[in-house]
Amino acid sequence: NRCKENDAYQCGLEGKCIRGAQVGDGVKHCPSGSDEHPEVVQAKRIRQNKGISSEPVFCEPLNVPQGVTATCSHPQLGEVDCSKAPANTEITIKCAKYFRPSSRINRINMKCSDDKSWKPFRDFSCQPECGLIHKRKSNATELIVSAANSPALFPWHGEIWRETEDGKMEII
Repeated sequence: NRCKENDAYQCGLEGKCIRGAQVGDGVKHCPSGSDEHPEVVQAKRIRQNKGISSEPVFCEPLNVPQGVTATCSHPQLGEVDCSKAPANTEITIKCAKYFRPSSRINRINMKCSDDKSWKPFRDFSCQPECGLIHKRKSNATELIVSAANSPALFPWHGEIWRETEDGKMEII
């Protein structure tokens, strides 16, 4: 948790800090609204009732933006749900298919610590690989008319044709 205040809550990967009292107050203070996420609110209640509940306390769920994937693994439990990650869970964050990292780092790993925060905390984001098509194995047949077939990545476009009543083809 990068927040300076003892009672502060960090808004997922966004990094914004809010007062702990703002968590679960019915108002979304974090850009993602993670401060009102049911599991975050429940974890806050468990912390407030220390000693009363024997339920395990999980790391704060991270807001995973579009184009980013997160997988979590625990040494004893194996793969676990990242929104319910107990202490010692390791999270691996990387770009989803058709996205690329916004920085030079391809992936990050963090660990859920006993203080319910992910350490070492680092920001991570991805951007779309717009207009690129990847060559992949498929049963589909490419139809290329009056053009060259390039196995490399290329910006792409397409045309839509229809058959007229007299059997001729025309571009729509």
